[in-house]
Amino acid sequence: MECVVLDQLVVFQDINIIPLQVCIFFISFCCEANDSFIVITVGAPSETDGEVKGFALVYSGNFLVEAEVNEMGRLRFNMGIHPMGLQWYLKPNGMFETPEAVLVRSNEGLGGMSRTLHRLILDRLIPRNWSDQNPPILLNTWEAKYFHVNNSNVVEMAQMVRHRLLTLSTNIIDYYFDQASKVGIDMIVLDDGWFGNRDHDRCSLGDWVANLAKFPTGIKGLTEDVNAAGCKFGIWIEPEMVSEESVSGCSLSL
Repeated sequence: MECVVLDQLVVFQDINIIPLQVCIFFISFCCEANDSFIVITVGAPSETDGEVKGFALVYSGNFLVEAEVNEMGRLRFNMGIHPMGLQWYLKPNGMFETPEAVLVRSNEGLGGMSRTLHRLILDRLIPRNWSDQNPPILLNTWEAKYFHVNNSNVVEMAQMVRHRLLTLSTNIIDYYFDQASKVGIDMIVLDDGWFGNRDHDRCSLGDWVANLAKFPTGIKGLTEDVNAAGCKFGIWIEPEMVSEESVSGCSLSL
């Protein structure tokens, strides 16, 4: 059997010979470079034919994937939260809900497996209010402002992409906004830098309270201003991370 790890680099491994173990350690999220998705095929993978099984973990944290074929030719497969670093105290009669794993099968190769998985995600996993309509086209504040976000420059971004309030400049940011306005940006997503004392990447994760020096009217006021400019509003948060240099981090260490 062939195992195919699908991420930025497609990796093939014959698991009849060597058991597979795919570990993602201490990475706080799945992304295009570290996707929790594995394909197992009988023989070399093909787009159009052949037996294919796809496995996707519906989870964005650290994960572990294991696959091996035993001496009887049976496939053993495990997929779930990575046990390293996981500690969970379960009280009597308590409950711990593990992430769901999505399994699909096709005898029409990788293409058939992909189409089955797409239908499953559209019909069963994505909420109806998103699966039945086109998702908003968004502009994220990160590449434009990094940690230097504030109420004024975020609202200015919303105004630029909706009303083309552009300066006569060759600045790359002006060009960036100009191109964004042409494709119909309708949501501004506030990325890192809005909370605590978050002016660099070594502090304040876990202090999910708006920095009032940057946002005097808070996130509610910013949302109203962005909406008034004609854009929807979204916000970035990383709940699985806590910085040592933070109010939350100090509380946890006591």
